[in-house]
Amino acid sequence: MGSIERTTCKKCGKLWQYKTGCGVSHWNLNVVLDLFDEDIKAQVKSWADGKEVPLFQFDYCKASCSTCRAVVGVPVLKLFPENTLYVGKCENCGSEVTVPEETSLIVCPECGGQTLESCREGLWD
Repeated sequence: MGSIERTTCKKCGKLWQYKTGCGVSHWNLNVVLDLFDEDIKAQVKSWADGKEVPLFQFDYCKASCSTCRAVVGVPVLKLFPENTLYVGKCENCGSEVTVPEETSLIVCPECGGQTLESCREGLWD
């Protein structure tokens, strides 16, 4: 079950709401691949072809988009044992984003402030 997160900047007051984690249907690689562009789909399908049980991890992860200046949840797929990582695009504007290893390092994309405060607001599936 995933979480609905709310992040607020204490400096400028901007607020974002987005989802993190994964839902029940994300055990299925084909369902997960529908969240990515065609080039990523083709790469992952090629990787999975012939594998009896393709091992992967999927989550929506917190990221900052510098194009639309938002904090968003983006789809992230990790393949095992290769540890290949695929990051989806911003849900708001379709731009490429980078997911930091430590989400506490995300600064406010609106004002550049380092006073972001996040909390769980609910659950989704």
